[in-house]
Amino acid sequence: MAKINYTHVFAGAGFSGETWDIAQGYNQSYSSTAGDAAFLASGKTITLTTGTFPAWAAEPGKEIDITGTTSNDGTYTVVSLDGTSKILTVKETLVDETPAGVTVFDGSIDTAIQDILLKTGNGALLEDAPHVLESTGALGAARTLDISGMEVELAARGGMDLPGRFFYLSVRNTDVSSTNSITVSAGLTINGAATFVINNTGDYLFHHTKDGAWRVNLLPRPDEQAAVLKRIPFVAADWDAGAVNDTIKVIQTGTAAAGEVGPHEIAAYDSYLVQIINTDLSPNEIVDVEVQFDSNGDVILKKARKAADFAGIVVISGTLD
Repeated sequence: MAKINYTHVFAGAGFSGETWDIAQGYNQSYSSTAGDAAFLASGKTITLTTGTFPAWAAEPGKEIDITGTTSNDGTYTVVSLDGTSKILTVKETLVDETPAGVTVFDGSIDTAIQDILLKTGNGALLEDAPHVLESTGALGAARTLDISGMEVELAARGGMDLPGRFFYLSVRNTDVSSTNSITVSAGLTINGAATFVINNTGDYLFHHTKDGAWRVNLLPRPDEQAAVLKRIPFVAADWDAGAVNDTIKVIQTGTAAAGEVGPHEIAAYDSYLVQIINTDLSPNEIVDVEVQFDSNGDVILKKARKAADFAGIVVISGTLD
């Protein structure tokens, strides 16, 4: 069964089951136009009069979730999609209906997972837990998160060990600290220790190797001075297209006007590392022009008036924070 993994986003007081706010999403979806999809009980088909179903809905055994109908909202298993991509046959029973319009999601909602995750004060994740979690708001107190239930599949499904299982935990709590920490425990070890304690905001990637042993890595974030390099091309005509001849402005944000290029979208500072490459030369060459920095992050390039206009690339290095 090709069931897509989906994302739960948690907002509230840490792992407190009394204040969770859950939003479920999908990696892909398709929406029909009004009155387009016809449901037919005989044959268990969903037929589009205009448009076509996406390719990901053609895989036999895939679970899809349908909303927007009067009588046919729910989860269905794909049997086939015909050669025109307009007639979708499903395994489950349908009710005759021509709705105003439907939305088909790649995957299905598993509402039972809420009972697994919403433990008062603390958290425990089982096999069906999502791969992506975000913890926001105020913890209020130290919390614990038990991930041992993600290590082995349910007994009804064979009880097999799940090496390679992973999940991504983004900790954005406003008061996470040494006193308001999140202690993560597993069946055996995490990075060789009995528990893993999270004292700071960050993005943590947990990977189950085998038999209850996990590895975890702290991932770099843009707000941790992550460097970025932007390459922005310009043409020879840009030098004299603006109000001031022999000048090109590389804007930090917004839409470039005449004599401007970009935006470079690097964090706004009054200095960057900048190189200008002349692509009219063969081979390409780094050339010298005057570079000025505005406090709003714009970069102004000014060449000598006697120098010929040329096409090239502006290379700007900075950070995203």
